[in-house]
Amino acid sequence: MKHVSIFGAVVASIITMFAIGSGGSSNAWADTSEVTFADVLQFKASTPCERVDAEIDESFPASFQNIWRNARALCQIEAPLPTSLDTLTWHNPRVATFASGSNFHVFVVSEDAPTLCCSIWSESLKQVDDMALWVASFRVQDLDKASFSFEVHDRDGEKIADTVFYGGGQFAPPGFEGAIRRFSLKDPKNDERRQIFVYYPPEDLVGPAERTVVLLDGESIFDFAYHIEKAISADGLSPIAVIGITSGPFAIEGNATGGIRSQEYRPGTREDSPRFDNYVDFVTKTVIPWAGSDLSLPSTPEAMTIAGFSDGAQFAAWMLKEHAASFRSAIIMSPGEQVAKLSDPLPADAIAYVSAGLYEPAFLSAARATRKRFEDAGVTVALQIVHAGHDTSNWTHALIKGLYATENAPDDTSD
Repeated sequence: MKHVSIFGAVVASIITMFAIGSGGSSNAWADTSEVTFADVLQFKASTPCERVDAEIDESFPASFQNIWRNARALCQIEAPLPTSLDTLTWHNPRVATFASGSNFHVFVVSEDAPTLCCSIWSESLKQVDDMALWVASFRVQDLDKASFSFEVHDRDGEKIADTVFYGGGQFAPPGFEGAIRRFSLKDPKNDERRQIFVYYPPEDLVGPAERTVVLLDGESIFDFAYHIEKAISADGLSPIAVIGITSGPFAIEGNATGGIRSQEYRPGTREDSPRFDNYVDFVTKTVIPWAGSDLSLPSTPEAMTIAGFSDGAQFAAWMLKEHAASFRSAIIMSPGEQVAKLSDPLPADAIAYVSAGLYEPAFLSAARATRKRFEDAGVTVALQIVHAGHDTSNWTHALIKGLYATENAPDDTSD
């Protein structure tokens, strides 16, 4: 899955303060009061259950205590294995799973110790007897409702097996009635051409688009289009066009580097690079006018929604906070950091839909904090918690819910 791979690359590029379970000092947490992206990377789903089940250190800031509690939803355990390999479910020739109660086991055929990424993380698989077979066991809250995916890598980070989808996570059936068209659009500030995919609903079946969604990581429209269309044609969602602005190596024609993604999506990079502010200008001063004039799509603020996941969620939240004159609503999925405090009031009709997976503890904490920031500013806001991790099965569900929520008054499903 390309989105999981992108996130994995980000993880590999950042040196965190300490590794969970490594015996690092708990005081390493004490001088930070808010959830930051580096904090998110420290709480992976491979956190040992015995660690997060322990009493919370009261010296931790409140935000970290919340992450600690969230991490109990999916953690790594020592658990009895199935008595026969014949009972395993094989997803491909190298990966099998076994579920029993709240216990979930992942088996990997490999000569050397593999790793798991990214809704489920583990760098500590154990060899089964003396076979070329490795296993990691997890405790998963509400396992019967869970939907997630994961990849198997070798120790060098190379993918060695097909992505595994569990619990209905195979979410992109082929075929839909609408159309996806590719465009190339000039970015004036950076003097680059950017690749954009636009999804059009089937006008002969549902009529012309009544709203326009700007989707960050726009290459993911190929994962989402079927589900958006089903919601329009069968479930009563108004017709929507989606402008997918591609990211990283997909974005800039002639540029194969993925390093610009975080610079363009994360507000915290503004001091080190002009890319964030240039990207804001590209979206507000180039993409939106182009959508209205060249594509004849709805482009008034009331008809525009911005949507993003992970780093893209941070950009979407910031855009609603700072550019409600362009977007009246935002779909904010699995943000890596909470939005900054709102200093100015937003329009009365502004809507923020925030979501995160039950099995991505730090992102869930940041999502809850983001919900509260908008709520404190008087914005109509809802939080949705999905039985999933940091992957597209989560965001497929959340995006559809968010499209309904930003069309109507959202329902808050948080606990």
